[in-house]
Amino acid sequence: NTIISTASFVLQTRMFTNTFSPFDAYAHDPFRRHSHYVPAALAAPVIKTHEREDTVDIVVTAPPGFELTHLTPTAQPGSSDLTFEGKLVSTEPAEFVCRRRVGIFSRMSPRFLIGYLPAGARFAGKAASKEWLQLDDGSFVIADGSLAMIREPQDAVPFSKRVSLPNTAVVAEASGRDLKDGGISVTVPKRRPTARASPEATKYVVVHGPRVAIRRIPSTSGAIVGSRAKGEIVDGKVSSGWLRLADGSGWILLDGQPLGLGALLTPVSDNRPASTEKTSRPKAQAKPTPASAPADSKAQQQVSKSKLGGSTPSMHSTLSTEEPVLVECTPSYTNIMMPRETCEQWEAMDDGTFVLVG
Repeated sequence: NTIISTASFVLQTRMFTNTFSPFDAYAHDPFRRHSHYVPAALAAPVIKTHEREDTVDIVVTAPPGFELTHLTPTAQPGSSDLTFEGKLVSTEPAEFVCRRRVGIFSRMSPRFLIGYLPAGARFAGKAASKEWLQLDDGSFVIADGSLAMIREPQDAVPFSKRVSLPNTAVVAEASGRDLKDGGISVTVPKRRPTARASPEATKYVVVHGPRVAIRRIPSTSGAIVGSRAKGEIVDGKVSSGWLRLADGSGWILLDGQPLGLGALLTPVSDNRPASTEKTSRPKAQAKPTPASAPADSKAQQQVSKSKLGGSTPSMHSTLSTEEPVLVECTPSYTNIMMPRETCEQWEAMDDGTFVLVG
């Protein structure tokens, strides 16, 4: 009994020594939550915008003491702006005051009493069940008539914030990722200006077939964002062996010789009509060899003789000549491969994927 009483005395002494005075019910309370209380009506989400050369980054987070819920970005019709709508939920728990001495328990059971809170003590807590409240330190008190709520939890407050973006922002291609506090990080790509004609801009025609690749950056390892077919006319500005398209859609390599493709684009003179029709390859005609000429003349003589005689030559009489039936002629590409086959060049990437080069 002596050991148990001593242990109980030591436990209570460690918890309340230099904390409460028997003559001051409103002394310093270690269980009281000391925080900067901000009314939800005055709180607002924190929005940070960072504009880069080709993107605009927007980060929306909750202010201290709050969390974001149901956060949704919405594009504004007819503009490049974004509107963020959601709710701010306070993370501050309710605050209570003890009307009389209240027991503190390590678990939600009367058997696990570890100490007491005196009358007038204030603490922050939240409901753990219908009969128990949980304090910030993880301990519990019984929610009965011995407690009074002096500050209720704040209700969620809806908000709507509009973020202005540059006219070059492409909101339809925006991407985002969720943050741990309910916030969001949005990246909006930017398009290149299209209405500005540079004096150095030049027209080029695509000479490589069936198409050439348009890349996001001037590099053969850049992402392919489109293509141009052979014969198409493209406008742009030359920079370090690449043509930067005037519409801002990307870059096209001028010379594909390092890739084994030859020239991809050639300049178009001012007096050349901008035609996208492809020139067809002339078909090679078979020329008879000198050895075949006598054979043709003899065959014609035999046909003429047969016509003069008024009779039609039979297959046997036609094939029984001494000259060969088949003669050698100049080879034609159209006779070797029809329809014509084309070849596409693909480049292997480090991540195991492949991209179309030309």
